[in-house]
Amino acid sequence: MGDVIRFGFICTYVNPWHAGLVLVMSEEELPAWLCIKGDQYLASGSLSDAAACYTSAFSLSAEATVQHVKSLGEPGLGDLLTVLESWCASQSWVPSQGRGGGGTGSELAVEAPVSARVAAIFLSALSPGNLTASVLKMDMLLRSGRHQEAVSHCNALLNAHPSHSLALLLTRALAWILSERHSANGVMDYMQAFGKRREETVAFVVHHQKRDLPQIVRAFACYLSLHEGRPQQQQDGRGAELLADCRRFLELVVPREVGARPFETRQLEESVGIPELAPPATVDRMMPEEDKEALTTGGDPDWELVHNLTSAFGSGASWQPRAPHGVLELAKHFVEARFSEYRQAVRRRPNLRSDGGAELLGPALRALRLLASMEPETRRESEIRLADCMLLCGDVQGALRLCQRLIAADPTNYHSTLLVLRGFCHLHAGDLAQALEDFQSTLGHGLPHPGSCVKAMCGRGLVRMLSGSPYLTALDYITASRLRLEEVALLVKSYVPWNQRGLLYKVLQEEAQKILQKKSSSPLGAAAAIRKKRCGEHGSQGYPFKEGDAMGVHYLALLLLELEPSDEISQILSADALYQLGSVEETQKSLLGSLGKNPQHSSILARLALLQLKKGFLYDANQLIKKVIEIGDTSCLLPIMDIFKSEDRDLMQKHCHSSAMSILQNKEGDTYVKEAVAYLSLAIILSGGTDEASLLTRARCYAHLNQKKTAIFDFGTILKANPNHVQAQCGRAFMYMILNKKEEAVQDIVLALQMDQKLAIEEISSLKLEAQNLISCWLHDHCISILTRMAQAKAKVSREEFVHLLAIGQSLLQINGRDSTWHILYIDILIAEEMYDDALKHLQENFGPVPNDAAALARYGLIQMKRDNVQHAVQNLSILAEKDNKDLQFLLLFLDNKSRYHMAQVASQEADILTKGNQLEKAMSYYTLAVLSSKNKPKYIRQHARCLIQSKQYERALKDLQGIIKRSTSSNSPELVQDYCSAGYVQLLILKEEEACNSYIKALQLDQSVALTNISSRPGRLNLAQHFHQNARDYFKQQHYEKAWNLTEYGLIIDESNTELKKLRARIKRETSGCVVH
Repeated sequence: MGDVIRFGFICTYVNPWHAGLVLVMSEEELPAWLCIKGDQYLASGSLSDAAACYTSAFSLSAEATVQHVKSLGEPGLGDLLTVLESWCASQSWVPSQGRGGGGTGSELAVEAPVSARVAAIFLSALSPGNLTASVLKMDMLLRSGRHQEAVSHCNALLNAHPSHSLALLLTRALAWILSERHSANGVMDYMQAFGKRREETVAFVVHHQKRDLPQIVRAFACYLSLHEGRPQQQQDGRGAELLADCRRFLELVVPREVGARPFETRQLEESVGIPELAPPATVDRMMPEEDKEALTTGGDPDWELVHNLTSAFGSGASWQPRAPHGVLELAKHFVEARFSEYRQAVRRRPNLRSDGGAELLGPALRALRLLASMEPETRRESEIRLADCMLLCGDVQGALRLCQRLIAADPTNYHSTLLVLRGFCHLHAGDLAQALEDFQSTLGHGLPHPGSCVKAMCGRGLVRMLSGSPYLTALDYITASRLRLEEVALLVKSYVPWNQRGLLYKVLQEEAQKILQKKSSSPLGAAAAIRKKRCGEHGSQGYPFKEGDAMGVHYLALLLLELEPSDEISQILSADALYQLGSVEETQKSLLGSLGKNPQHSSILARLALLQLKKGFLYDANQLIKKVIEIGDTSCLLPIMDIFKSEDRDLMQKHCHSSAMSILQNKEGDTYVKEAVAYLSLAIILSGGTDEASLLTRARCYAHLNQKKTAIFDFGTILKANPNHVQAQCGRAFMYMILNKKEEAVQDIVLALQMDQKLAIEEISSLKLEAQNLISCWLHDHCISILTRMAQAKAKVSREEFVHLLAIGQSLLQINGRDSTWHILYIDILIAEEMYDDALKHLQENFGPVPNDAAALARYGLIQMKRDNVQHAVQNLSILAEKDNKDLQFLLLFLDNKSRYHMAQVASQEADILTKGNQLEKAMSYYTLAVLSSKNKPKYIRQHARCLIQSKQYERALKDLQGIIKRSTSSNSPELVQDYCSAGYVQLLILKEEEACNSYIKALQLDQSVALTNISSRPGRLNLAQHFHQNARDYFKQQHYEKAWNLTEYGLIIDESNTELKKLRARIKRETSGCVVH
């Protein structure tokens, strides 16, 4: 096959079968050449060679190769995908391609040094959802140590491909096991696959996960060791079956050379490495043979003696001689040594829920029975210890019976000790009421033993937790920890059932946090009563002993760290308690220790920043705050707000706010604005969400970043706490303006103007000119809307509304006094309040004694009308009639009906005079004024229409006439007939002959004589009959005989002697012979 020699960017290919042939091409040409060779192989049916060429090309130029292969079409692409899937499934190297022996110079051979992983990437590029490639990519993630990411991808793929789940399920199982944190999940996944498809599961694990078999075996061994030794009552049939499946799975996947039974107990111990995890029921089975031999044949002399004595004084002996004192002392020392070893084993447990070490008490159990039978003087003490040992070994019922017997035999001697022991027996048996009674009796004893009191408080706390009183549980454990911390930790690990320790730990942790945050979950009940009583005694409110609470939490945190030394939450809890106690240096030392394990813990960084500020180290504090911001978890301050002292919160809040302002003042760009937003967010959180300055600045930053809705939220937060905050009101209005929410924007601006007009105007003036104009226009529309509503209701503007409108008008003038629109609005407001002198004064000051502006002149005319100068009012208002009809209608609303009708009469008279003088354009304005003043009275509309006809504005005239006809209430009035005839005439003039004929027909139908009279005056009966004939003839040609007949009938009414119409009627009769046409 060919050799590849690279020189910089030049590649040389040598064909071994034609040594004289050397091909030299650039590196860019190589992928194209490989694709061409792949096409040739594909055409010849050599699918493997073709796929190898394409894969090699893909490794050099991915995008070009994918485009080329996709262009091959469905058949070729499908064959190629099949080959790639087979390579990925076998996880083998891509085979080299070439022709062995012979060949021509054009058939060069090329080595393809690429792995199946490249093929998997190539397959994913061609078929993004391909399952085979996805499985191989998951394997790549596992090899790179990204176990959790592999689990997440497997979960997504399992949801997408439920019918092809075996490989994905087994891959996820391996990911769980390699993560070492959730190995039990991996075991369950393996068992799920093993239960469904046993042979395929074993084959997949043996072939594809062979290198990981040691970890798999170790995980299964650990799982078996944790579950096999549990009491039988805790295992159902399904659990036993699952453990049996685990053993069968291990038998099938572990190589035979390991041994015939690779999961024997000895092998299991070696793989797990923690034989102390085995529960008491499996002590003998899990103990190595050499250890058993040492304990039974002389490896431990003390045990040998005890063992022999136990055998001699067993239950089968008919007599029991008294043992020498030295032997008894030896047995006691032996028991103490076993208990000491047990305590050490408990302390060394890898996690809180582990339950190992009880097997060490087996020999002690025998020795105690021996002591109880051989030494009558100390039998009661030995039997008490025996009951304790039985409870720790899991024999709850046996321990309970022994306690009951001992209490019944002597209710006074060791009473507290026995009550506590019996209470824990009841607790393990599930009898919470009896357990609580025993614990309460112990604590209520006149002279209780301190050790018994500590145990009783721990037991009572556990019962209270299970009964739903977490706060009281925390109080019990705080008291116990302050008395004997190490003893409480040992007691929790020994006497609390393993499946309740995790819950107890979490409850204590949460209640400690609530105590520090002053949020106790149990404000009522006994504890609350005690607090209330103490408050009364000391004359204080709430929590009277803040330092005492912090000290109690500190001891509780120490207990939690004894139980789980690596728990971050408990470490932080301890630091918070120290902070509340004022131990700054100890707090910092504790936090730094926690930070070393997790440098990215934002909550710890925030606490350290506060401490640095408190000590005056501003630079260090700022660096820590920056790190919190870089992590992006500014919300980390929320849960610690109640822990920080108010003066420290204020210090940190001011520092964050000043840092943000410094950034905004000295740096530019969106990146720095976002950084300032982060500092402001911290300041807001530290202030409890009430810092108006930070909220306002952050809202403006969000507005700058075009996050309008977020800015509105911040402005709203300010206004919720302080409704009179003008800047927030204006800021929110501006955001509404950008969102084109006119109503909301105007409402906020108006409120701002009412609260502080000067400040609101400054805020508006700070906007760009375009935005100022838009806000001003919206305010203008708002005022006009109010004035229109008041004028239509004929009600005077109320004092409050007048002040409100006047403030808006004055504000608009201050924003832009050069715009005449705002002066006109101000005049309208004064007119509405009937302040005509002030309105006239402002009008003349800004528009002159005789205004040139039509709108201003109209206002001048309105004021004249109010002063009964009708002639001049009509003259001034008529100017606006044709220029701004809408504005004129608005002004006329300020006049009463009597004044309006008077104005209409005067305007109509003036218009008639102007019409006679042929001043039609000027007359039109007066007629329009008359129409609007009279509220569209038909009389004035007809005059307006006649003027329009004379001015040859036929369309407007027709619109007027049609409006009259539409609003007419009388169906046969002469005026309506005349209106139809006038409309028909105008329609003839604008060549709408068909509509004109219809209008005349309606007039004839209403009153024939009046209609014929109007027709005779214009356009003439002969002329109109011709139009009817023409339209009828058109309908006849279109074979619309009924319409043609109708037109001829009415045409003959108009002109009875019209021969053309008569002929047409006869033709229609002939065509419709036998048909009814009317």
